[in-house]
Amino acid sequence: MKKTLMINISGIIFHIDEDAYILLNDYLESIKKHFGNSEGREEIIHDIECRIAELLQQKISDTKQVVLEGDIMEVIGVMGLPRQFDAETGGDGQAKTHAVHVQKRFFRDPDAKILGGVCAGIGAYFHLDPLWVRTFFIISLFAGGLGILLYFILWVVIPEAGTTAEKLEMRGERINISSIESSIRSEISHLKSRIDTMTNGTGRREKKKKSSGPGVPELLINALVSILKVTFRIVLIILGITFVLTGMAIIIAILAFAFGWGGVIAVEHNEIIPSLPVLASIFLGTKVKFVFIQFSLILLLGIPALLMFYNGLWLVIRFRRIKNFGLNAFYFWILGLILAVFFTLKIADMYRFGEVKKEKVALHQPKHDTLNVSLVNDDSLIRYLDRDPFTIFDDIQMIEGENNHLYLLPSIEIRVSSDSLFGVTKYIYARGKSPQEARERIEKVRYEVSSNDSLLLLKPFVYMPKGESWRGHEVKLIIDVPRGKWIQFDEGTRKIFHHARNHYYLDDEFPGSAVDIISPKTLRMTDYGLE
Repeated sequence: MKKTLMINISGIIFHIDEDAYILLNDYLESIKKHFGNSEGREEIIHDIECRIAELLQQKISDTKQVVLEGDIMEVIGVMGLPRQFDAETGGDGQAKTHAVHVQKRFFRDPDAKILGGVCAGIGAYFHLDPLWVRTFFIISLFAGGLGILLYFILWVVIPEAGTTAEKLEMRGERINISSIESSIRSEISHLKSRIDTMTNGTGRREKKKKSSGPGVPELLINALVSILKVTFRIVLIILGITFVLTGMAIIIAILAFAFGWGGVIAVEHNEIIPSLPVLASIFLGTKVKFVFIQFSLILLLGIPALLMFYNGLWLVIRFRRIKNFGLNAFYFWILGLILAVFFTLKIADMYRFGEVKKEKVALHQPKHDTLNVSLVNDDSLIRYLDRDPFTIFDDIQMIEGENNHLYLLPSIEIRVSSDSLFGVTKYIYARGKSPQEARERIEKVRYEVSSNDSLLLLKPFVYMPKGESWRGHEVKLIIDVPRGKWIQFDEGTRKIFHHARNHYYLDDEFPGSAVDIISPKTLRMTDYGLE
């Protein structure tokens, strides 16, 4: 049994056994003693501790929660001992860098950035002068502005190198005490140089001002620069507010559609657009759990909206960005895309094969040359015809009844008869994973059509077994009317025509002709169509 301690390294809590703690504490003390009162001491030690914390995190897993002495020995082997990097330093105190490379990572370079550090980061990763990368993006402006879009995508996706270790990873350099010290000393030297340059420049400008005072052109230029800065900031704030509101609206709409909040999402041309749960019950069936489809939809459409909201909020209030937020969001979006493609292919497989069944309806020929078309009066579903339908595919429409039950509307076409007799033909369509499955689905569909003297009686809806999902089901009636004879519709039948967008189609002699039969009750077939 060993005593276990809890320590905090760079803000991360670790459980460590006593022997490992003593070894780590001695190691850190030797590092602090080595640097003593060196310039940049605090920054060097902080970055060394951050790197040690990163290495220790790699040693922790679900089955191993305690840092052991062997783990500390491995970390020391990676980071190096003070006597080792003493030998690596020259007489000037600067660490000599070695041509040792580790696995590189993409970061945006904050030290050499002009806008977002994307070009500088790409240059550091590929060991290129950032000038060439910036030239590429400038040239791409003349290719339809694709460079601007690519730049902002990379700005969002690629994280910024915030620590010295990340900057070393960006260049592919070994991350140990020697390289961290060298990098920080280089940054301090560069910062001093800039401060000296600014101080000397400021002194020269002050002397010049004292001797001659600011000229009119300089005042005008300074005023113009100030105005442009304020204007640019205002434009960014307005753009950010627009992104925030748009992103929030899209996120709410996606969640409402995915979870069926409020049922109907929108109404367009008197047709409702159902929510995802309703669509899933149509295409997949009520017994299928579609939580993964919801998840993929939210990721695929919600991630871009979330990034729009996030970056818009940043433009407005300039908060500290979450580390790797854009990159992690991109990974989740890829996951959503993979899931969406997988489920799309899986659903498409359910509709691979289609079959059709043709039935000739026994029809009594009318005695007075008029065929009356009416709905069955005692059908309790007639009341649902007053509800707004929604289109599921092409002109195939459904109406939602009680308890979310869906009713399929029949399709009716009226054509010129090839002889002197009225005729009615019924076609039933369905699809499935195989032809056999499609035929089995056809046999389950019921749509009653009956004839009594001059009356043709129709059911308002197609009957599908309870729990049966839609697999390309469609019932189409074709009514053949001889030339010179009449056809009459009651009010209920005309509602079916109105909902299902049924039209009268002429034969091949008059292609493309159609007549709206919603308004008139009685029509006569002529050589030129219905009148």
